[in-house]
Amino acid sequence: MTAPILVTGASTGIGLAIVNELLAAGFEVLAAVRREEDRLRLEALDPRCTGLLLDVAVPEDRERVACALAYEFVGRGLGGVVHNAGIAIFQPVEALDDDLLQQQFAVNVFGAVALTRLLLPLLREGRGRVVHISSLAGNLSQPYFGAYAASKWALEAFSDALRLELAPQGVRVVCVQPGAIATPIWEKSLEQSRSRHVAMPGALRDLYGADLDRLAQGAELLGARGIPAARVARVVRQVFKARHPATRYRVGPDARLGPWLRVLPDSWRDALLRRVLGLGGFRS
Repeated sequence: MTAPILVTGASTGIGLAIVNELLAAGFEVLAAVRREEDRLRLEALDPRCTGLLLDVAVPEDRERVACALAYEFVGRGLGGVVHNAGIAIFQPVEALDDDLLQQQFAVNVFGAVALTRLLLPLLREGRGRVVHISSLAGNLSQPYFGAYAASKWALEAFSDALRLELAPQGVRVVCVQPGAIATPIWEKSLEQSRSRHVAMPGALRDLYGADLDRLAQGAELLGARGIPAARVARVVRQVFKARHPATRYRVGPDARLGPWLRVLPDSWRDALLRRVLGLGGFRS
């Protein structure tokens, strides 16, 4: 019997799509969510789906779940962990306080790294795979998404190091980089961001308000026009089905274009990004 796969952030969007795709492919899935109603809803999907209550940013939650899994799956191990739980903070760097930055990294980076560390004995036992759901932002930082991009760059760096360290142990590490995806993360991010922007000091609103309004409109369009989350889920299924998965998968045309933009001189790329995002040119 194939060892189970743990998926974090499984209640909606990409996480829920991954759970459904893995179940359809015959895998046993451990679906980690933060709310009891979501856990019950996911367990009703399929007898092979077990819901777990887990907030990856809370150390006690991580340790509780890791201990429970070690007890439940000793001798069998885990087939993998998909680090999908994530948040996107949309804020000018000048208005980004320490608490916000800590929140961004606590979920997107620290939680994933700490949970992997706790689960490694089970992953070695099951010769499992570690899958990080990264982002186009892991290659290409954009204005006002500095905290989010920094967290994804950090996740990519940890993933590269971990891949090299675990290769001799039979545990493969893979990054999946989606571009714009139609997912509730944009709605949640924008709703929280609007309240933060209103609360900014007047001087900062004068400096950044027009840009933030334009980007908010663009983000709403991305949420509506992005590729379906099922596209990402199919790639994750491929990671677990392939005998020799690639180290990195880019999903969507913008994700595939991102690395090529890194080849441009910084000044060209900056001007192009501001134009594409509708932010106008630079002041002389």
